[in-house]
Parts: sequence; structure tokens; C-alpha cells
Amino acid sequence: MEPTTNEALKELNVGELFERFISTFEDEKGRLKYRRLIEEMVIEGRRSLFVDFGDIIMFNQEFAMEILNRPMPTLKEMSSSLKSILMEIDRSFAESYDSFFVRIYNLPESRRILIRNLRAEHIGKLISVEGVVTRASEVKPLLYEAAYECKRCGAINKVIQPIDEFKQVPPNRCEVCNSKGPFTINTEESKFIDWQIIRIQEKPEDLPAGQLPRSIEVLLKHDLVDTVRPGDHVRAVLMIKALPEKGSSGKTLAFKTYAEANYIETTEKGLEEIKITEEDVRRIKQLAKDPNLYEKLVNTIAPFIHGYRKIKEALLLQLVGGVPIILEDGTRIRGDIHILLVGDPGTAKSMILQHVSKIAPRGIYTVGKGATAAGLTASVVRDAITGTWTLEAGALVLADQGLCAIDEFDKMDQKDRVAIHEAMEQQTTSIAKAGIVATLNTRVAILAAANPRLGQYDLSRSIPENVNLSPTILSRFDLIFVLTDQPDATMDAQKVDHIFKIHETAGVPIEEVIPTELFVKYIAYVAKNFKPVLTEEAKEILREYYLRTRRLGQEQGMVYISLRQLQSLIRLAQAHAKIFMRNKVTAEDAQAAIDLMDYYLNKVLMVQQTDFITMETGMPPSQRKIMDHILRTIKELSEAQGREYVDKLDLINILKERYGYTETDIENALSRLSQEGLIYSSHLGKIKLVQA
Repeated sequence: MEPTTNEALKELNVGELFERFISTFEDEKGRLKYRRLIEEMVIEGRRSLFVDFGDIIMFNQEFAMEILNRPMPTLKEMSSSLKSILMEIDRSFAESYDSFFVRIYNLPESRRILIRNLRAEHIGKLISVEGVVTRASEVKPLLYEAAYECKRCGAINKVIQPIDEFKQVPPNRCEVCNSKGPFTINTEESKFIDWQIIRIQEKPEDLPAGQLPRSIEVLLKHDLVDTVRPGDHVRAVLMIKALPEKGSSGKTLAFKTYAEANYIETTEKGLEEIKITEEDVRRIKQLAKDPNLYEKLVNTIAPFIHGYRKIKEALLLQLVGGVPIILEDGTRIRGDIHILLVGDPGTAKSMILQHVSKIAPRGIYTVGKGATAAGLTASVVRDAITGTWTLEAGALVLADQGLCAIDEFDKMDQKDRVAIHEAMEQQTTSIAKAGIVATLNTRVAILAAANPRLGQYDLSRSIPENVNLSPTILSRFDLIFVLTDQPDATMDAQKVDHIFKIHETAGVPIEEVIPTELFVKYIAYVAKNFKPVLTEEAKEILREYYLRTRRLGQEQGMVYISLRQLQSLIRLAQAHAKIFMRNKVTAEDAQAAIDLMDYYLNKVLMVQQTDFITMETGMPPSQRKIMDHILRTIKELSEAQGREYVDKLDLINILKERYGYTETDIENALSRLSQEGLIYSSHLGKIKLVQA
């Protein structure tokens, strides 16, 4: 280690200290660590050398403090020395670029600052922040060496520009004729660098309750541009700077802060952000041995809400998730589980959503009534600094690899809900606006809640008839649960006692639950470290259940299960296996998934005489049957009478006599067929089939 006094910095300049660091610092195997990395730079054609700040502290603590407190001049000198070293190693490569860069990472804890805690004391210092990229401008050229052509003598005057001020500075006088111009920029002789503005917003989990998220504009230059995109969770090493506020007249005292990135990286999303120590791993493995593990985990989901055992099981499996599959052509089969809660007011739907979004390793809660398609997916907005169109991430993008809870889902405008289709199934969101064409990841589990159309759920009607949601949206949920407020003396008494106990214990859970911190870490640990695959035994159980349910539906003229539900069963079984730290899906896991699916089918579909075709088309089997009979009868009459049109009254009478349908049912079916363009009705009471 170098001396830790100021003498080293006085005797040697920063450049010489850096060169000594490169030529002497060894890794644990006794090799010159950074000399080898510089040689790799040449081979790979990179312009940046990444230096671990911990290594600099080990080399010379005063040198390290100089980097933290005077980063701009210090890093500039270090980068200049890097070019000198490269000139010795490979002159042709070193001369191919004007500059090279030393990028610092792994700053000490004292320099890891929350975005909302950035203050004037940090201006001119090197700090590290973590957050979410919510906006990214397009990459543009930034003038850094301007070639001004004198209009009097034609001489070229080159002037280095103060790029931090974002404005041109022409020469005072021509170097040749000594005139004051006029000057014009010769773009061919000038030099430009790539630059981009991004906005980093504090992470949802760092946001204090009731506070708006804070953000900071960050300037990316050179090889840092386009390394991150909206929705990415990043860790950045920044040099904090200040600019005068725009719109202020005269010499203003008001300034705004922005930052220039020295280093930026995307962090492993969601689960990686949960810091799990060796002690945590020991506690997690100890908890996994508990014979009542599953019961305790389920009880930890919304413990202040009585009942809903199966729903809480499903929510637990949703937090863990299944295993996504990426096919050879890049197609993604999601592993995330989507759940919809439909129910009467006062059935604790909102409380469940808020609770789950808080205990998820990464969770975002939003309300559909105030949400738009742009707010949920992504939008294109004009940047205040650059004036260019930039991409801004919405809730689903920010919750990538986490959970997004959407309350009042049915209150969203239909045109806004359409934007969620792609996000739910393909798990991406595509944008093509203002010349920006991009695809962002939305690998997120969606937990949504909706209210019945008429205020109270009607058990005699199907889900599409009860909820103001399109069939295409409903069919994308793995599980749908109906929460009704039906008078039940026993259950009502239990709920009353439960609420009294909560007040008596000041909100302390009544049942045995796992501490929230340990619960979150347990979920994050099992979700990240286990990728269970189906065993032959599990496959056979799921196969038998699928075929048996298909046969049952066929006998009743219904479709109770489809391939979408088979995929849901696989995801649920994989999540159950993760809970018990298994890398293989066992018969027990398959049966647990079947129990949840059975609960869904029996409580929601079969009891209401609804099947998945009804879910996907919005039409119950009875209406599909009437429509089929109408089409067949029109064709039959048309062929028998030898003409294209048939009389509507004749058609209605035949259907009433032959099948016993009411006139109202027939009229409704005719209206639906007309809307879908399958028949044409004239004002003269004639009907004909529309040929495809």
C-alpha cells in the first residue's frame, strides 16, 4: 500500500499516482490486475477501464479521497494517463480515439446516497445512487471542439467548448486576421461526442409513505449512451453539477442540480435488490425445516383479514412465480401468475392488493380509475432540457420482474385496458410514437381487483356478465376469485370476533405469522435460486386432470379447461415447488396446483354454468347455442325457398316451435349476430346470411 499521507499527492501528481497503481496493483493470484484489464481493452476495442474503488483505497487512501472530493479534474488526469499507458501497449489503437475513460465503481457506503437526500453539499463530489430509469432521450451529437470559420479570411479557428454549460462559445478574434468575425461553424472540421439525457427515479421500495418519488437528470456521454433504457433498475456513479434555473432573468442565484455519469450498470432486477446475508440464508434454511412452513407463509399474507384461505394460497404462489421459458425464436412463455379478484364492496379487495404490493420483493400499487394506457405501459414526452421526444416508463415497466397491483381495474377506459393485453401475455410493451419505436419489458405478475357492474355480484350470471371487462382481458388471468358478501351467521360471527381481536392486540397478527422482513427475504431467495422442472409423475397427474376435466365439459357441452389453464397449472405447480426449495415438481406440487384450479373452476365457472369459451367470447353456452340454431335455420329456409332472404317472423316462429326459445332470447341473438356481421337484417323484416 502507498503512504496514506498527503505527501504522496504533493510529491506525485495524480497521473503519476495512477500509473503507479496500474503498474503495481496485484490481484489475489499475484497478477497485475489492471495491466491485464487494459490489455483486454485493446483486444475488445473498448474505451473504458473499470476500476474497483476498493482497490484504490487499498493502494492509497489519500488518492481515493481525492477522487471522491475532486472527481472532475482527478478523473480527467487519470484518463489522460490511461491514454499514455495505451500508447505504450498499442499505439495504433490509442491513436484511433481522442480520449479514453477511467470509470469507478463500488463506492463506499458513505457515498451511496438516496436520490431524495441529494443536497448542495454533494455538488462537485462523486457519489453513487440507485434507482429506476424512467426516461431516456435519443442519442445526439454534442459539440466539444468547434471549428469556427472566419468569414473574412476563411481561416479555421478551433475552440474547445464548455460542454457542461450546453452553449456555444465562439472565438473572440480570428487567430489569423485578428478580426472579430463573423464566424460560422464548419461541422466537417468540428468534433462531436455522443450524449444522452436519462432520468433516474428513486426505487418504489425507497419511497416514504405518502411521498412523491424524486428523480435526477443524468448526462450520459461517449460509450455510456444507450446502455440503459426506461424500466431498468440501475446503480450509477455520478459527478453532481449545478446549472442556473431556466427562465431566470439576469444573473440568477437559483440553480438546479444534474449529474454526469462516470459509471452506470443495470442491477439484477427485483429479487437481486433484496440484500440477503449469510445469516439470512441460515435463518431461511432453518425456516424451511419448519413442518408448518406452508401454513405460516399463507397466514403471513394479509393476516388482518379473516378467511380467504385459498385466495391467500394463490397470492403466495403468485409472489414466488413459476419458471419462464425462452424459446429458440425468442418467444417468451411467461412464468408470472396473473390473478383477478372480483367482489362486492367491503370484501377487503383493496386492502389485499395494498398489502401484497408492500410485501412483494418489488411491488407497485395503482388505481385503474386514474390510470391511462400511457401511465401503465410507457409514454413519449418532450424533454424539458433537450426539447427532444423521450420515452418515459409506466407502472408495468417500472414493476418489471415484480408485481403490479391494479385496483378498480374495471374503471379503466376500454381503450386504456387494450394496452395491457401485450403486457400480460407477451410481457412486453411496444411503443411507436413521435419517431420512437421501442419494446420495453413488462415481466410482471398482475394482481387486479374489480367491482361487479351493478354493485353486487349476481351468482346467477357469468363473470363476463358481472364485470365490465372484455373477454380478451379475462382470459389472460390464471385464476379469478369471486368475493361475495353473503349473510352467514357462523362466518359473520367469526369476522366480528376477528376484528375485535385486531383492535385488542393493536394490529398485532392473531395467527402465527413470519416476520415481514424474513418473509420477503424467504420469497426472494426461493424465487431466485430454484428453477423446478416437471417430473414424470407430476406430468401424469396434470395430464390426467386436464383430460378428465375436458371430458367432463364435453359431456355437458362446455369447455371447462383449455391449454391456457394447463400452462397456469404448470406455473402454480412450479411456484409450489419453489416454496419448499425443490428443483423438481413433485406429485404434491401438482396436486396443490390442481386444488387451486379446482377451487376456481367449481366456485366461479361450473356453479354459474360458465366455461372458458364464455370467458374468451363473452357469450354463455346458451346464447352460442341459440345463435348456432338461428344460422342453421336461416340456411335451411333459404335453400328450401330458393331465395337469399327469409322472413324474420317465419324464422322466429320456427325457432320458438322447434326449440322452445322465447322471442326475447331470439331477438337478442339476432342482434348479436348482426353486430358480428354474420347476418344482414333489412328494414322490411327480411334476413339473410352474410357470406364469408
